[in-house]
Amino acid sequence: MDPKGVAGINRLYEDGDIQTEGNICFAPTAKHIVEGMSNEQFFSKYASELLVFNGLDYFINNHSPCSRYMATGSLDRLAYPTFAALVAACHGQTCPLSFLTSGNYSATGKDHWSIGSMMFMGPGIRGNRSVGATDDGQFAVPIHSQTLGLDRENGIRVRPEHIHVALRELVGISDHEYCRQFPFKVKDGEKLKDLWTGAINVKAVE
Repeated sequence: MDPKGVAGINRLYEDGDIQTEGNICFAPTAKHIVEGMSNEQFFSKYASELLVFNGLDYFINNHSPCSRYMATGSLDRLAYPTFAALVAACHGQTCPLSFLTSGNYSATGKDHWSIGSMMFMGPGIRGNRSVGATDDGQFAVPIHSQTLGLDRENGIRVRPEHIHVALRELVGISDHEYCRQFPFKVKDGEKLKDLWTGAINVKAVE
């Protein structure tokens, strides 16, 4: 989601091959896939609805802990529910089947790298936006939690718990008793302000 067409990072495309759709850039894949939707097709269809977050710090490389970390917001506590399960418990108590999963933390497909990207789409999320960045080596660049612009000197390294705090606020469950059972240690000054509705392409802000 923050492609680098440079030697050593990939072998499929150069800098000039990187494409954009609106305010979102992406790696070209149409020439390299046999079936399914290419990046070109996907972003042509959905970029206007998508918020992309780059430079998310998972802290470790291992598949299983990172999948759990992303799904639950907690790296070292095995009892934390996935975000979807938590929302279902808070909002769907009267539904006959409010949550269904295939297991394995609803697998992310994350590879062996501690820095990643996420895409968001849905009610209350402003699309055609890119937040955060990685440097030429695909390492996370810190961002300012209030402006969401890049801030290498005083910014924070955004981790999954920062995202989960923002997600809980988005769906209105932050103060629910179930959420209080599974708290995150995110300081008020580190909460991502206006992540879902903020300025377009704040990646460019230094």
